[in-house]
Amino acid sequence: MSFVSGNETKSGMSRGTAEPKLTAADSMIDKLTVAIFIFQIAVVLLLGLAGNIWKDSHGCKLWYLMYPAERPWYDFLVIPLRFELLCSIMIPISIKVTLDLAKGVYAKFIDCDDQMFDPETNTPAHSANTAISEDLGQVEYILSDKTGTLTENRMIFRRCYISGVLYGDKTGDALKDARLLNAVSSKDPDVVKFLMVMALCNTVVPIKSNDGTISYKAQSQDEEALVNAASNLNMLLTSKDSSGIAGEQTKTYLEAVEMYSHLGLRTLCLGCRDLEEDEYKEWSKKFQDASCSLDNREHKIAEVCNSLEQGIHILGITAIEDRLQDGVPETIKLLRKAGINVWMLTGDKQTTAIQIGLLCNLITPESKGQLLSINGKTEDDILQSLERALTIMKTALERKDLAFVLDGWALEIILKRSLESFTKLAMMSRTAICCRMTPLQKAQLVGILKSSGSLTLAIGDGGNDVRMIQEANVGVGISGREGLQAARAADYSIGKFKFLRRLILVHGRYSYNRTAFISQYSFYKSLLICFIQILFSFSSGLSGTSIFNSISLMAYNVFYTSLPVMTIIFDKDISEATVLRYPQILLYSQAGRLLNRSTFAEWFGRSLYHAFVVFLITINAYADEKSDMEELSMVALSGCIWLQAFVVTLDTNSFTCPQITLIWGNFVAFYMINLILSAVPTLQMHTVMWHLCNQPSYWITMAVSLLLLVVYTLL
Repeated sequence: MSFVSGNETKSGMSRGTAEPKLTAADSMIDKLTVAIFIFQIAVVLLLGLAGNIWKDSHGCKLWYLMYPAERPWYDFLVIPLRFELLCSIMIPISIKVTLDLAKGVYAKFIDCDDQMFDPETNTPAHSANTAISEDLGQVEYILSDKTGTLTENRMIFRRCYISGVLYGDKTGDALKDARLLNAVSSKDPDVVKFLMVMALCNTVVPIKSNDGTISYKAQSQDEEALVNAASNLNMLLTSKDSSGIAGEQTKTYLEAVEMYSHLGLRTLCLGCRDLEEDEYKEWSKKFQDASCSLDNREHKIAEVCNSLEQGIHILGITAIEDRLQDGVPETIKLLRKAGINVWMLTGDKQTTAIQIGLLCNLITPESKGQLLSINGKTEDDILQSLERALTIMKTALERKDLAFVLDGWALEIILKRSLESFTKLAMMSRTAICCRMTPLQKAQLVGILKSSGSLTLAIGDGGNDVRMIQEANVGVGISGREGLQAARAADYSIGKFKFLRRLILVHGRYSYNRTAFISQYSFYKSLLICFIQILFSFSSGLSGTSIFNSISLMAYNVFYTSLPVMTIIFDKDISEATVLRYPQILLYSQAGRLLNRSTFAEWFGRSLYHAFVVFLITINAYADEKSDMEELSMVALSGCIWLQAFVVTLDTNSFTCPQITLIWGNFVAFYMINLILSAVPTLQMHTVMWHLCNQPSYWITMAVSLLLLVVYTLL
């Protein structure tokens, strides 16, 4: 039998529609590509105009050039198109392929990182999205779920409050408290009722095995912990057969809830009321009718349930412990040192969330910092507290120890009436604790930060975190006890929160640095050969003649320059240990200082300078009656290969065997290929490379080019 429930499930309703993600680096590359395209069009138009002027003033006087007479289309079409062909390589078509290959390798580095393997769950790190690794190195905000992400999601029954007695307050474990054990053995009525509610009022399903043992399956880890605790106290759940508060809320119950919350424990109030059978049957019929309603079903179900939940007698309070994962406080401390703002989004109550924030180094104690609470009994009170928090944040001399806290209801009011003020507060806050958040509200917070231009990372472990993970620039899922929904929807999945520091500080930073070099180098090598073509045009009557033959132009991008740049994927400017020891280093890549308009301008200037060096040395050394066009072309091409090989070498920070092999192996391959082509009698370049290699002037030309490269680098 198969059953299709549709998308109206807890996980289905929490999941949004995933959209393609574009990294900040890719966005910058696209902008640079547009700028180069505009520059290319301008160059083509200017050179086309200059070519026509030269033709009219000088070219027509030279009979051997054989310019067609009285053909206006030649002026406006042929000469500009020649320059368009010459400048067509100004935009490197191979850049996307090169970057995709590099990003694929980045993803493999993450997948194969043994230091991110979790032996407890036998879970390795996994990269599901290979296109956004460099965004990890530019993350500004981390928005984290709490339960199962910062904590272990292992619910342990620790304390309870029954009839004015605090159990477990001395031992730290109510199940070992002699007073509770004696109350159970003596069948204290209040304790028995309390345990019955723990065992029965839940969604837990008891499963009986062949040997008679009973195990429990529950949707909620809290419910499973309560049922197991009741079982340990001789209130065993074996099966389920079924088809306002009385009196004033006593101060002691509220105090107990507050006390347990300050200890970071998850609290739950248990209560009961006696029902007559006829009353239950009448209510059950109303509940079934509401459940089958096709119009406003949720509201009708809530009304029916509310009618039953009247006159409830409080039995007591449970307190469940959910411990922090190992390494969480150290990881958050390290990430904050790296300049990353960390927010916690949780469905827990405010007091519990604040205590967890203190334990995991998310916020500092009140003696050292200040926690700005945004709350109120009315909408106006909430808006006033928001403005008060914003004023304090603006006037603070140092904001690193300031944080704000708000709940889901306050956020709902703020998003409707004061989104601009909240956005300003969010941009100034390094830390925030958001409580009682729904999956939609988590995603909305991510969207607010993204719309302000910040690069966000969302991390969670459950189905209610999926929408937030999909909304963020980078989504990270933890393969936890709540299943694999978050891990499958995420761009990256890890076994524990502590692995996030290595994912960001090591893999993210290296990926950004490498992408920054590869992308700008790809533009550099294309601009270099294009500028040489343009410079040669001024020596050839602005006719649009190419200095290089078609074989050389094709091989330049495909063979001669594609492999050396790939060596950068193995490059490490500093060691992994140094990055983890001094996380402030991330600020450099976080600010995008390796890939921006300024750095690209430097590469642009470098390509122009190198083009002048190669062209001027080549022209002065070989532009005479003893050299032909093919020799001139090969000397210029050799200069380009030598320069680009040494550019990669000089910009490489660490050398490995694959890097040395690719750089210098490619260098040797250039001469092997051209020596072989020079041996083919039918080609125009026949004997050219053999002849050049036997000339001392050729090697002197290459040496002078490299010398000028070194001088430029030192300056």
